[in-house]
Formats: sequence, C-alpha cells, structure tokens
Amino acid sequence: LDSYREKIRNYLEPMAGEIALQQLSAMDLDRTYRQMAERGLSARTIRYTHSIARKALSDAERLGVIEVNPAARANPPSSRSAQAPKFRVWSLEELATFLAYVEGKPYGVALAFAARTGVRRGEVCGLRWADLELSGDNPSATIRSNVVEVRGGGLDVKAPKSHRARAVSLDRTIVEQLRRHRVEQAEWRLAVGAGWRDLDLVFSQADGSYLRPDVLTRAFRRHAEGAELPIIRLHDLRHGHATE
Repeated sequence: LDSYREKIRNYLEPMAGEIALQQLSAMDLDRTYRQMAERGLSARTIRYTHSIARKALSDAERLGVIEVNPAARANPPSSRSAQAPKFRVWSLEELATFLAYVEGKPYGVALAFAARTGVRRGEVCGLRWADLELSGDNPSATIRSNVVEVRGGGLDVKAPKSHRARAVSLDRTIVEQLRRHRVEQAEWRLAVGAGWRDLDLVFSQADGSYLRPDVLTRAFRRHAEGAELPIIRLHDLRHGHATE
C-alpha cells in the first residue's frame, strides 16, 4: 500500500493528476510514462506505475465512473527494455540558476545545502545544529543521521547509508544561508511557543518536527520547473556534486 501511494504521489499525480477522470486518455498516460523515462526512471518502475493505474482505472470502469479504461490502451515500455536508470546532471550554469531561484523560496536552504554538499535527502532531513561547525576557517557538517519513510506513513531515523558518520565541507555561501535560516527558525519557535518540538533539527517542519524526505523531492521538482530547468531527480544533485 505504501508503495502504491508513493508511485501515485510521485508520478501519477504530478503528471496527470489535474486531468478530469472522465477525460483521461491513453495518450495522457503514454505522456506520463515518457516523462518518467526522461527523468531516468527504469522501465520496471514505469511498468509498475502503469499496473497501479490500470487496476485503479479498472475499478472506476467497473463502478461506471468511466466508460473505458484508458490504461488498457496505454503503451508502457516493455519489460525487455528494462535497464539501469540513466541520470543526467545540470551544468554549472544550470545549477547556479537553480540556486538563485530557490533563495528565499520554501525549503530553498535545504535544497541549496543538498546541492552544495552532495548529501542525500534523508541526511538533509536528519541534520542537527549540533552537527554543524559554522565558525573557523574550515566550516563543516557531520552527517550522522538519515531519515527514511517507513510502512504506515511513519518516519525512522537511521545511521547514514554508509553506516558511519562523515564530514562534508561547507562553502561560505551556504554558511551564511544557514545562519540566516537559524534566525528564521528561532522566529518559528517563538510563534509556536509550547508546541515547538525541540529536536535541534536544522531543517524541520514549522513545529520543529522531522521533515519528510518526499517533501524535499516535491519542492525540488516544483522549483526546477519554476526555474525552467531540465527535469532531473533530486538525487542527481548528488551525482552532479560528485562530478564537479
């Protein structure tokens, strides 16, 4: 069930969710699958998403909500075309455009931190102020935690994927952004008052609680589209950082 929800939330809703059910066509679904492939998703993931759509639309047809199941006529990639997903990275100019666009936007500092350090989205969500060293000649962040979504919609805080802490360097720009973000977060805390959850998180919800990794994914996609940049995955920022 969690897997179905994740595929619907990440792929079907953003790409076809605004189309009225009775107007949804096989062409709309084909376009969705093509966009998924352009984002580097594997044929296996696309076919899995198609099977979810086909079953849901079959139920709608059975109940008389729609006359014909458009997924039955859609054309997902064949299983024989399954291959490791390709990824692309932005050029330095495209990355600079993105960083300029997200400044001051919701989750902008968190996304800038991911882009400038190459850390995973769950590691961004698990970062604590105690993990940061913002003063001195070599500011850094120690990555100790990774937030993951688990069955039932909950969150779990684990060790990083490497199973050990690691330090990443911080440039002057992100240090200044983090300092400003801390001031803004202090204002949230005052506004929330006794309801504030004191978890020492750098990037949190408005009440101080853990941020869901998927929130960053959706914000990244929204801002990339707003900046009119080629669509890549949030995880591809990590690949881009590695190739600099």
